[in-house]
Amino acid sequence: MAKPSLSLQVIDGKAIDPLRWDAFMEASPQGSLFVRHRYASQAAPGWQAAILANGDTWVAAMPFFPTTKRGISLQLQPPFCQCWGICFAPMDGQPMAAQWSLKKQYTEAFLPVLKAPQWLQVNFAPEFDYLFPLKIAGFAVSPRITYRIALEQPLENITREYASTLVRQLRKAEKQALVFVPDEPEKLIVSYGSQLESGRTLLGGAVTRKARWEKLVRELAAAGDAAIFSVRNPEGETLTTGWFGKHGHKVYYLGGAATGEMHSHASPFLLASAIAHYREAGFSIFDFEGSMLPGVERFFRQFGGTPVTYFEVMRKRKWLQVLDIFRG
Repeated sequence: MAKPSLSLQVIDGKAIDPLRWDAFMEASPQGSLFVRHRYASQAAPGWQAAILANGDTWVAAMPFFPTTKRGISLQLQPPFCQCWGICFAPMDGQPMAAQWSLKKQYTEAFLPVLKAPQWLQVNFAPEFDYLFPLKIAGFAVSPRITYRIALEQPLENITREYASTLVRQLRKAEKQALVFVPDEPEKLIVSYGSQLESGRTLLGGAVTRKARWEKLVRELAAAGDAAIFSVRNPEGETLTTGWFGKHGHKVYYLGGAATGEMHSHASPFLLASAIAHYREAGFSIFDFEGSMLPGVERFFRQFGGTPVTYFEVMRKRKWLQVLDIFRG
């Protein structure tokens, strides 16, 4: 196999053709809602992209978010994003040995960009399955967990895997005749504001970046990339609201917020209803987006999904590591 002639270009996110970028990410196995042009532009204003091309053909692309803080150059995982990292063009039809060789070569091509900041921390997609070049290059690689449910199976097979405590909560919701209904972005925003005022927080990063998060909610809903659903009681009172993002055949739970008093059965009913809804709509994967918070992980685990590993890639200059030691 002839060695490709590769060129790496770094370009501002605003200068990228959104249609070409999104078409590449739709086709890429590592692509996700979080690396779509609209999502990246709202979650990380000022983002850039490193694009690896063989002639005029893109073979890999990587969004990144360069910032500085107290004179330190950073590339950190943007808020409200499960994963970014390198995304490859499809390699179907090539022998596996050739695919691994290309992935190694393409990943190594991005090393100058990944090594440029003094501190880098980014989560790669679960489908990024060849981290060896990063490990060899001195990056720390740590596992993270999300849960996924395969929706291309009978609903009774899905619900059979629910934990007994979850089943009891869903029965309680059924007895109280709760309903699952489409809603507007403002309902989620108001619900989150109510939750924030009561001292409870959710939707990581929305406390300090509330305006950015609100704009992201509105933009995704207006574009049809996300949908808002609420759970209401028979009196029409909204108990909880959540939003769900779509990318190809995947749907992501992006977070939720309770309105007023907490109801232990409302959030389980919201998610169970969303799983049934998106299965009926023809999606094949329901992704809980992942959380390393023990309480949230425990809640997601009750739905019986498959734990899926993705990786945090980190690198700090040695003097920053020494500074961390002294601060500790």
